[in-house]
Amino acid sequence: MRLSVPRFAAMNVVQLESRWSDRFDAPVRTNAALSWKPDSLNLRFDVYEPQTRALEADPWLIHRDSCAEFFFSLSGEPEYFNLEVNAAGRLLYARGKNRENRLDLTETLGRMISIDGSHVGRDPFDIRGTAWWISIKIPPQAVYIDAWGDDADTLRANLYKCGDALDSPYYLSWSPMTAKDPDYHRPMDFGDLVLID
Repeated sequence: MRLSVPRFAAMNVVQLESRWSDRFDAPVRTNAALSWKPDSLNLRFDVYEPQTRALEADPWLIHRDSCAEFFFSLSGEPEYFNLEVNAAGRLLYARGKNRENRLDLTETLGRMISIDGSHVGRDPFDIRGTAWWISIKIPPQAVYIDAWGDDADTLRANLYKCGDALDSPYYLSWSPMTAKDPDYHRPMDFGDLVLID
């Protein structure tokens, strides 16, 4: 899959429609919007789900909550970043070549990432039938570059929405998932995000 991401004047909106399996058919709607400028890569997730959960205190467990995720690598890099944020704004930010041996960057480079949203700062909570949004701004320094566009004009990436511990768990993505079990740590399932002027 390929998606052109416009410079900051507009955002390209995509719907996360690929479900890992029909077994997980919760009535969830998620749109992701992306844009960029040299000093930030901007994402916004707009979500409606029957249950919105933000209970996990451990960042390594927030995938169990109502969680929006962005996994990406710079063109040609063997390692990828995983950015995971729950509806309350709790962040996990890590880097590595695969699921194992991830380098936790949450308390270092993750502090550079700006997060805002409709429920940010309200955890813990578990509410029914709600819409929520979260916006994320990633500065280039959080991925060891000087500017988006010049230093990184194509990313290999996928956008995800999950809720592993919800009453009706589900696994959504932008680029289709091909694993037999739910697994977002699969760069072979990433698509291309092209930063255009």
